[in-house]
Amino acid sequence: MALDRNLLVLCVIREADNALTFQTILNRSKLQVKELEEAMGVLALGGKIRSFAGDEVKPLAERRFFSVHQNRQEIDDLIAGQLPLLAGEDCLYFAYGPELEPELYRSSPGVHFLMRGCLKGYHLTFDDSKTGSAGGGVANLSRSSDGEVWGAVYHMESRQKALAAGEVKIRIPVEGAVGTMCVESSVFKWHSMLFPSRQYLQKMVAGGQFFGFPQKYLRQVSAMPTID
Repeated sequence: MALDRNLLVLCVIREADNALTFQTILNRSKLQVKELEEAMGVLALGGKIRSFAGDEVKPLAERRFFSVHQNRQEIDDLIAGQLPLLAGEDCLYFAYGPELEPELYRSSPGVHFLMRGCLKGYHLTFDDSKTGSAGGGVANLSRSSDGEVWGAVYHMESRQKALAAGEVKIRIPVEGAVGTMCVESSVFKWHSMLFPSRQYLQKMVAGGQFFGFPQKYLRQVSAMPTID
């Protein structure tokens, strides 16, 4: 199912904790400047987003935008109404591991960030991938009654993610800015703990910072032991 650009931009702005600069919205949405300007123009005319008074004098990249609080329920209903349709087409994917790396995200065609998501009842583990390709353990999910894993909900136009050996698809309930959605993700079938490499962990943390994950969660991930 094709992703509407206006919906994409609205998701990125609505789900953020604070107002976002035009440049940040551009980076997270992966749209072209003209595409983003057009989408934001439509949303502004519709009363869904606005910028701060006085920001008009700033360069476009530095202007800050936020969703209109008075219309928050209408905005949330609009987004929540579309997410099940996208999920039903297997277009939504919960990324919690190396797919978060900003450079990998930017270079992946047909993949767009919609919002952050929190998976309750699991915790992040690192396990032996049996291939050695990661130079250490790879990100995985393990059941935990009081655990939570933060990730990015992507819209993937291809509807398919290439799976590594031993990796399987799953469907999980993820909590986002406008409610809970059932999305696809992937895990490794086995659990044989192996610390990740420092570089692998740093890529995940960089992705979490890029998408605005909670600082407490990022500190926890950063503090995990590595093999080097």
